[in-house]
Amino acid sequence: MVRIRGEGPNEGDANLLPASVPDIGRSLRLARELADLTLPEAAVRSGVGSAALEALESGNVGPQHDRIETLRALRTYADSLGLPGNDYVL
Repeated sequence: MVRIRGEGPNEGDANLLPASVPDIGRSLRLARELADLTLPEAAVRSGVGSAALEALESGNVGPQHDRIETLRALRTYADSLGLPGNDYVL
């Protein structure tokens, strides 16, 4: 996990962002589960297809995928779950 830029080290774990692709996937899945959403419900809420969300949550986004579309979907999905989407794509 990585601290959000500008946040001090004493501010706690709420200021942490995922540091790796598997961490990002776990963070997204946990946020969805805490929101009590199924993958299809999250897809409707975010406007991103279920297959893309499943790939993001599993960290199974390889070089065969369009990088810009992947980042756009990641930001949109994170935002829809109340996470800082811009921070996730940076």
